[in-house]
Amino acid sequence: LQKPFRDNLSDHINGIIGSMIDSDNQLWLGWSEGVYVIDLNKPRDSFFSYDHLKYKLDNPQSKLVERITSFCIDTDGILWLGSDGFGIYKRTINDDGSYSFQSFTTSHGLANNNVKGLLEDDKGNLWISTINGLSCYNKKTDSFTNYYEEDGLVSGQFYWNAYIKTKSGLLYFGTLNGLVAVNPEMISSDAAEYRVTLTDFYVNNERINPGRIIREDISVTDKITLHEKTRSFSIDFSALNYRAISNYVYAYQLVGYDESWIELDKDGHSVTYMNLPAGNYEFQVKYVPKDQLQTGEITQISVYIKPYFYKTGWFISLMILLAILVVIMLHFWRVRSYEHQQKVLKQIVDDRTGEIEKQKEVLTAQKNELSQRNELLSSQNEKITRQKEQLVGMSQKMRKMTTERLDFFTNISHEFRTPITLIVGPVERALKLSTNPYVIEQLNFAERNARYLLTLINQLMDFRKIESNKLEIIYTAGNFQEFMESVISPFEFQAGDRDIQILRRFDLEDRFFYYDDEGLRKIMTNLLSNAIKYTPNKGEITVYAKSFSETSTNSHKLYIAVKDSGAGVPEEDKEKVFRRFYQSSNHLRYPVHGQSGTGIGLYLTKQVVEALGGNIWLKNNKKAGTTFRIVLPLHKLNPQVQVMKHERRFPADEEDLHVQNLRNWQKERLTFLVVEDNRDMCRYVCSLLSPYYNTLEAGNGVEALKILEHYNVDFIISDLMMPEMDGLELSKNVKENFTLSHIPFLMLTAKTSEKARTDSYRMGVDSYIVKPFDEDMLIARIRNILETRERYQQRFIDDMSVDILEISEESNDKKFMDRVLVVMKENYQNSYFEVSDFAETVGVSKSLMNKKLKALSGKSAGEFIRIYRLNLAYNIILQNKKTKNKNIADIAYEVGFNDPKYFTRCFSKQFDITPSKLLEK
Repeated sequence: LQKPFRDNLSDHINGIIGSMIDSDNQLWLGWSEGVYVIDLNKPRDSFFSYDHLKYKLDNPQSKLVERITSFCIDTDGILWLGSDGFGIYKRTINDDGSYSFQSFTTSHGLANNNVKGLLEDDKGNLWISTINGLSCYNKKTDSFTNYYEEDGLVSGQFYWNAYIKTKSGLLYFGTLNGLVAVNPEMISSDAAEYRVTLTDFYVNNERINPGRIIREDISVTDKITLHEKTRSFSIDFSALNYRAISNYVYAYQLVGYDESWIELDKDGHSVTYMNLPAGNYEFQVKYVPKDQLQTGEITQISVYIKPYFYKTGWFISLMILLAILVVIMLHFWRVRSYEHQQKVLKQIVDDRTGEIEKQKEVLTAQKNELSQRNELLSSQNEKITRQKEQLVGMSQKMRKMTTERLDFFTNISHEFRTPITLIVGPVERALKLSTNPYVIEQLNFAERNARYLLTLINQLMDFRKIESNKLEIIYTAGNFQEFMESVISPFEFQAGDRDIQILRRFDLEDRFFYYDDEGLRKIMTNLLSNAIKYTPNKGEITVYAKSFSETSTNSHKLYIAVKDSGAGVPEEDKEKVFRRFYQSSNHLRYPVHGQSGTGIGLYLTKQVVEALGGNIWLKNNKKAGTTFRIVLPLHKLNPQVQVMKHERRFPADEEDLHVQNLRNWQKERLTFLVVEDNRDMCRYVCSLLSPYYNTLEAGNGVEALKILEHYNVDFIISDLMMPEMDGLELSKNVKENFTLSHIPFLMLTAKTSEKARTDSYRMGVDSYIVKPFDEDMLIARIRNILETRERYQQRFIDDMSVDILEISEESNDKKFMDRVLVVMKENYQNSYFEVSDFAETVGVSKSLMNKKLKALSGKSAGEFIRIYRLNLAYNIILQNKKTKNKNIADIAYEVGFNDPKYFTRCFSKQFDITPSKLLEK
C-alpha cells in the first residue's frame, strides 16, 4: 500500500459524506470542506492529481466553505451535487474544459437548502431530500414541486445518503420516522384546477349584505359600484377545498390597477384595496400551484368607482364652456377699453405736443444763455486753477520755511543748552561759597533767569518733538504723591515772593502706580507757572489729585486739577488758549521774575496730555480764577510690557522706533531681530538687512526676550557686550526656551579672544563675527547659515534621520524631533491621524508644532505627515519588486492613505515618477 497523492492530502481527508465517478473517470469526493476532484486516468509516478474546490462552488470569492453531501449523474450525463447549506448545483463543462456551477436554492423553489440526497426518476425528474421536505425538480419546466408531512410524508427530515431507486422505478428515502416510497407514475405533473368562490364583501371594515351597494350576494353578483370617497373595501374568497394543498396559493389582480398577479401567503384568502381612484376595474382571483401563477381558472367581478361630481365629464365640459365664454367677454371688453384709451391718449399726445413745442422754444433760449454763462465760468475756472496752484506752491514754501525755522531754532536751542548748563552750574556753586548779601542777590537773579532760559529752550525742543511726532512716553512705577510734591516744591519760592499760597488736595486710593515722570512734570510745570502768572498777590493756588474708577469702561482714571484765584479766562479765549503761539490780550497777568509769555506752554501741555491718552479742559470758577482739569488713564500695570508702536528704542530726538514699522513688512520675508546697545550700529545692521529681510530692534537681551514673546523671529543677530543682559546670557535663554531654541543665532562682537568664541559656541551660537566686519561678509555668512540649514532639512526629509540635522544630543530640539519620529512610526498607518492628533500626541500646541517643524525640517506638520508616509511607500515599492505580493492600492492603504488615486498624485509630485512605473522600473 502507498499513498495515492504526492502530498499528504490523504492524511487530512476525514469524514467523506458522498462520492461519485463521472463519465470522465474522475472521482468526486464530498466532505466537510468542499469537494475533491481526483483524476483516475493518468497517474504520474504512481500518484494521482486532484483539484480541491473548497469554497462555494458558484462564488468561490465569497470564501464560504462548501459542504457537499451527495452526487447524481442524470440520463443526460449532467452531474448534480447536493450541498449542506447552499442547495443543489448543476455542473457545466465549458469549452476550455473548466467547470462552472449553477446553484438552485429556496429562492428558486427548493424545499430547503440543506440537501441529504439526490435521485433521478424514469421521467427525468430530479428528486431532492432535505431536512424539511422532499422536492421534485422538473428539468423541462425548470420548476420545483415540494412535498411535506401534510402531503403524506411520515417525516420532513431525511437522512444523509439514505436513498435508492429500484428496478421497478420506485424511489425510497430514509427519514427520522421511517421509510418513504415514491412512485413517480402515480404523481401527475398536471395541476388540478379549483374554482374560487367569493364569500364576503366589506366596505370601510363593515360587512355588506345584498341590497346595499350590491344587489345580490357577492358570490353571484357580477358588479360592485362604489364612490370615490370610500376609503377601503375588502373581498374574501375560498376555493372550497377542505384538504390543504401545500403547493397551491391564491393569486389575484385588479385589472386597471395592479400590473401583474399577486401571490398571497399560504393561509391568505382576503384582499383589501384603499383609496382607489375613480374608474372601471376588474377584480380577478384564482387558486393555482405556487410555481404556475399563469394557469388556473379565474373568478372575476367588475368594480366601478364613481368619481366626485366635479371630476365627471359633464361638469368638466360645463366649466370649459364657461371659461370660453369668460375669455370671449374679456376679449371684447379689452378691445372696447383699448379703443377708448387710444382716443384719450391721442388727445393727451396732441396737448403734450403743443406744450413741448412751447417748452422747446423756452429751452432753446435758456440753452443760449447757459452757453454764455458756461464760457464765463470756464474762464473763471482757469483763473481759480492758476490761483490754486500758486497758493499750493506758496503753502509748500511757507511749510518748508516754517520747518526750516523750527529746525533752525531747535538746533540753536540745542546748542544753547551746554553753555546755559555751564552758566547755571558755576552760579549755583558761587551761591554756596559767597557770603556777601549783594552778591548773593545778584547771583539769585542770574540763576533764576538762567533756569528760565533753560526752561524756554526745553519747551522749544519739546514743541519740535511734538510737531515731529517724536514725543517719548516712558512709564515707570513710583509714589505719585511724592512725585507731585517734588514738582510743586520749587514753585513755592516764586509763590512766596508774592505771598501766594499753594494748597494740596490729594485723594489717592493707592499712591504707587505707573506714570510718565517727564511728561507729567512738563504738564504740572506749565500749569503751575501759568497759575502763578495769573494769580494776584496774596492769592491762592490749589492742586488736586484723585484716583477713581469709571464704571462705563471698567477702567481706572487719574484726575488732576490746578485751580487759581485770578481773574479767570474770558469766554472768547477759552477755546484759543490751547492753540500754539496764542497769547490773550484781555487777560490780566501779574509780574513774575524771569517769566514772560511765549504762547506754547498750554499748547505743549495739551499735546502731552493727549499723548498720554487723556483730556484737558478749563473752567472758570464761580467766585474767581480758573481751574485747568485733566483726566488720565491710571495704570496699575506697566502698559509697555508688550512691544507697542509708541515705544521707542533710542532718545526722543531720533527717528528710529523700538520696533520697525510693521506696515512696511513683507509677509514672505524672514524676520531678523538685531540686538545691539549702540544705536548707530543697530541702525547700520538693520539698513544692511532691510533690502532682504524684515527687521526688529532691541537694545539689550531683556528687550530682545520681550520681543521674542510677541513676534515670530527667524534669525537673531546679537552683540556680545550689552547692559542688563549680554549676548551670551541671551543665547543661553533662547536655547533653553523650547519655543525659541530652533532660531539661528549670530554673535557680533569686538572681542577677539578664543575664550569668548568658545563660550559663544558652547551656548549654542551658530556663527561668530568679529567687529569691524565687511557688510558683504555679514550677508554671505547669514545666507550660508540659512542655505546649510536648508540642505540639512532636505537630507532629513529624504532619510528621516535626526542625526542629519546635526542638532546637539542634549538639546530640546533633538528630543523634540526624536519624539516626532516615534509618534509618526506608531501612527502612520492610521489614515485619520491628522495635525491636531499629531500635536496632541507629541504634547505641544498645534501652532507650536507647525512652527517647530517648519524651522527644523522645512515642512509644516501636514506636509511632514504626508512626506513620511510617501517615503515609507517608496521603500515598500522597492521591496515589493522582488516579492510582488502587493499592488499599489495595498501599499497606499498600508501607509495611511484612504484614496489610491490621491496617493498616486502625491507620490508623483514628490518623486517625479508614478508608483506603477517605479514598480516596473
